[in-house]
Amino acid sequence: MNSQQQFDATLEALISKIRASAERQFKYNEDTNVPAGRVAAEDSAMHAVKQGIASGINNFFEWCCEPAIETAHAILEDCNCHTEARALEKFISK
Repeated sequence: MNSQQQFDATLEALISKIRASAERQFKYNEDTNVPAGRVAAEDSAMHAVKQGIASGINNFFEWCCEPAIETAHAILEDCNCHTEARALEKFISK
């Protein structure tokens, strides 16, 4: 497998886990959270996407803390939350 094929397979595996997690969360929202008033109907889709991203990434990295922290750090840096990102740096091995 060349590097492009490896990249494609890795990305597809991650996207698949995110999709499955988001779909499960959306169903749970619609069946449980919305009727119970924990999530507003108009917020259900975005809530499911956010939770799906988090759960899918954690599933992909097999619930290891360091990759989760590194990913959170990258997200914070990407949206220019530099102070918050720096707070995570002490948890990342160099």
